[in-house]
Amino acid sequence: MSNLLSKASIVLTPTAYSDGDLHCIKPNTATGDFDFTRSTTATRINSSGNVESVAANLPRIDYTGGTGQILLEPQTTNLLTYSEDFTEWDKNSGTTLTENNIISPDGTQNATLVVSAGSGSRVGLNTSIVSGTTYTFSVYLKNNGGNTSINIGSHGTTQLETVTINNDWNRYTTTFTASSTTSSSIRIISSGSSINLHSWGAQLEALSFSTSYIPTSGSTVTKNADAANNAGSSDLISSTEGVLYAEISSLSNDGTSRRISLSDGSINNRVSLEIDETANKIKAFISSGGVSQILQHTATDLTQNNKIAIKYKLNDMSIWLNGSEVVTDTSGNMPVGLDRLNFDKGNLSNDFYGKTKCLAVYKEALTDAELTCLTT
Repeated sequence: MSNLLSKASIVLTPTAYSDGDLHCIKPNTATGDFDFTRSTTATRINSSGNVESVAANLPRIDYTGGTGQILLEPQTTNLLTYSEDFTEWDKNSGTTLTENNIISPDGTQNATLVVSAGSGSRVGLNTSIVSGTTYTFSVYLKNNGGNTSINIGSHGTTQLETVTINNDWNRYTTTFTASSTTSSSIRIISSGSSINLHSWGAQLEALSFSTSYIPTSGSTVTKNADAANNAGSSDLISSTEGVLYAEISSLSNDGTSRRISLSDGSINNRVSLEIDETANKIKAFISSGGVSQILQHTATDLTQNNKIAIKYKLNDMSIWLNGSEVVTDTSGNMPVGLDRLNFDKGNLSNDFYGKTKCLAVYKEALTDAELTCLTT
């Protein structure tokens, strides 16, 4: 593997960043670095396991699961106006709320204790939802000796999911599609005879998956999209032959196209890795003068970590996945003028949203043995 590192012309790992820049470890110059933008603050899970706020235009290295990964997310809004102050939520008679009761997932003492003895004990916050729109509700919960079977979700359209909570902080999520346009109570409700739990960090997004936590206090809050582009140069990227390698996981199979590309700034000349609109489908686009060779393969689960390589050379193209060559193509021309590496389609569209452990570029078509080693 050390030989493969020495051969690479560009290597990005979750190690270094600064205001407006995502730094590559190779080359150790500004030429290899990505221009980074996100015009709002955002949160991450830090190396201590706590939710932490990150300033605008600073990339995020997220440690969900314990391993650092570069986190890139789309624009989204927390539609719940009070994400931490549950005293602003509606509650049934007999439910008591104790603010700032214990340490929350952000490391401060600001989590709420919710206690009630009656059947159907609950807290809820009314929010407008639109028919046909898919939403994801997420909330951090920790049991405090009550019923462990809890329903969360939209009460107004009776779309609740039962989750089983334990004595540790966990983030629970449920996704639903609104069946009507209404003001719905987004609820945490006991499915048994009592509720005794800690709650923190509630979030409702008009997405089919949850993103990093967005705190609110009296109004909805929008987190803008991450964008990382313009790494490399024509000296670091070969148009004749090479390899584009990514160790990545997608945020969701959400029916959108997400790409990482070597290009000339257009889609006419590019080597593009696509997480396709079709669930778990990988595509490679190798385009020369607007004419594309398209290689495709269906993987098992692209929301899990996968090692993917695209090899390109005149009449010799392939996709490698987790140690195996899965698609080949022996007829196709090569692009010209490749001079940049982007987390997008090549022309600042179809941004990649997901987690990245490693991204690398090679100026030569690696051997089968090298590609096996690289992707294993």
